[in-house]
Amino acid sequence: FTNVSNVEILELKESGNYDQNVTLGAGFTTVDASAATAAVTIDGAATSSLNLSKVTTGTAADTLKIEAGDLSSTDEFAFGSGTDTLQLSTAATVTDSQFTKVTGLEVVKLGDFGSQSVTLGNLAVAAGVTTVDFSAATSANATTTDFSSMTALANTTVLGGAGADTIVMKAEHLTSADTVTGNGGNDTLKFSTLASGIVDASFTNVTGVEVLELSDISGSQSLTLGNEALTDGAGGGIRTIDADALTGTNSVSIDISGSTSDYGMTINTGAGADIVTMKAGHLTSADTINGNGGVDKLVLTANGSATTIAVGAFTNVSNVEILELKESGNYDQNVTLGAGFTTVDASAATAAVTIDGAATSSLNLSKVTTGGAADTLKIEADDLSDTDEFAFGDGTDTLQLSTVATVTDAQFTKVTGLEVVKLGDFASQSVTLGNLAVAAGVTTV
Repeated sequence: FTNVSNVEILELKESGNYDQNVTLGAGFTTVDASAATAAVTIDGAATSSLNLSKVTTGTAADTLKIEAGDLSSTDEFAFGSGTDTLQLSTAATVTDSQFTKVTGLEVVKLGDFGSQSVTLGNLAVAAGVTTVDFSAATSANATTTDFSSMTALANTTVLGGAGADTIVMKAEHLTSADTVTGNGGNDTLKFSTLASGIVDASFTNVTGVEVLELSDISGSQSLTLGNEALTDGAGGGIRTIDADALTGTNSVSIDISGSTSDYGMTINTGAGADIVTMKAGHLTSADTINGNGGVDKLVLTANGSATTIAVGAFTNVSNVEILELKESGNYDQNVTLGAGFTTVDASAATAAVTIDGAATSSLNLSKVTTGGAADTLKIEADDLSDTDEFAFGDGTDTLQLSTVATVTDAQFTKVTGLEVVKLGDFASQSVTLGNLAVAAGVTTV
């Protein structure tokens, strides 16, 4: 097109089964390839500021390449019936309004440039866009794809690049029909609306995404995640669930007990009364659980076998006040508590439970409930006070004091179901019991 000038319209009349690849010269504002039945590639990116305003393609998988700055809300791009691609050749900040007069488009493809973003809404949906492709981006270049303003989202594909990518969407829009591929980098999937009743199956085709982030929305959010979310077939999966943006009474329940392995999770909850649920056998020092504000609960579910949890498993558990042991099978449980817990609920247990709070100095347990077997609670003597609510179950239960003890009757004010008080090998100890200890059930010292 070197010597073509003052010509505004290019019409491609090839209607046979032959591909066409045309790199435009300056001056064209309109390209009509509607007659084409094979693939057409129209490259307007080789000519700076070409300012194409109208393009029509045919029935195959066609591609239009332009500079990002040449895409505007007035452009009339009518793609045909194939899977068609709009490829932007320069750094792009794409907004929904730019698709005002676009039809029949399926793929928006971007290049390897720094800090690019694509924000799509109902105009892009009406244009037909189902795929955003950032796969060309290298590790230095982070990208953001935002679908949060869409009122509906179906069968959508997002391909991230090698950098730290972020995909934003409404929680209710993610289904197993959507494909989200983070590729390289530490990638984030962020829910912009209340994540209520989110299930593992929704993550069937989510791969290469490491972080799931929740927004601060009024109400209670809940996630039930398992192998679909936490594994992706390539050795990765979601490893961080971040809900620390939640303020006030806004709360979240995060259940990862459906996973078959421990993946070294990081879970941050917010200011409300939050719950984190996982298998008892999966909690290790590789897991980080931070309850932040509020009175938070860690629930450890059935392990299917006898459970021993050492104090080291709680190394990176912080700001969590309640521990609930959900094992209801005929399996003993032996749990050595880490710092921070004030309440332990083992009321579901039918086999013996040993709760060892003596390994952590000044633990300050104030409420313990045990099950129907012969259970044992170990604490430092100084941690026993008249405000402690220790409700032992039906078995012959033992309160074991691990430091030198001077026990008084008043300390059993709110204790029930206890039979045995057991002391260690220390000098000058004493136990003085009265009617409160009798009411608590104590029969043996």
